[in-house]
Amino acid sequence: PSSSSSARPSTHRSAPSSTQAEKKPEEPSNPRPVIMVPSGFGSNVIINMLNVKKYLEQGSFETWEDAQKRGVKKESTIYIKRTLLKSHPVTYQITDKPFPAKSKDWGRVVAVFTMGAKWQFKDWPFKGAKEGDLVDTFNKVKAFHLKFHDTPKLQEPQKWNCVHYNVHRTHRHTDRGQVEQIWKQIDLHLNARRSKLKY
Repeated sequence: PSSSSSARPSTHRSAPSSTQAEKKPEEPSNPRPVIMVPSGFGSNVIINMLNVKKYLEQGSFETWEDAQKRGVKKESTIYIKRTLLKSHPVTYQITDKPFPAKSKDWGRVVAVFTMGAKWQFKDWPFKGAKEGDLVDTFNKVKAFHLKFHDTPKLQEPQKWNCVHYNVHRTHRHTDRGQVEQIWKQIDLHLNARRSKLKY
């Protein structure tokens, strides 16, 4: 006959596996989403800190040169109120300054406007970014590449997983629809990732 002790259920509980622990998404301490833009002012830079606010808030494009002429001052971080395709305003943080490599704020970066140069991502923490391999980066962050309608395509961005848009130099009636498409792309990206950010 078996002893009574052998019939007792074990009270030992195994520790959850690492895969089980990874399934639980971490609640961000700051739920505000971040969009990154280029820090440069070259001919390939269509969107930067000078003109991004008007573009994303109002759906109206102006060159960064024109924004500079009317007195817009460059800052490294600004906040915009998104109202396009929203019933209530949603605040987004816009910056051209990468966070420290180990910062949790990278988890808030939802989109980037790229000027088409790999070195824009040299300080990003995602796998391969430092070496110019942007596959992991553009899986995690929705990327957009803008160029003027009358300029040739850059070869490098054509290889990337990013959405391409032509900006017309004079036809401003096309801007709003384009910006709404950008917001839709960002929303789809965040929905697919089941993001806990407030968007």
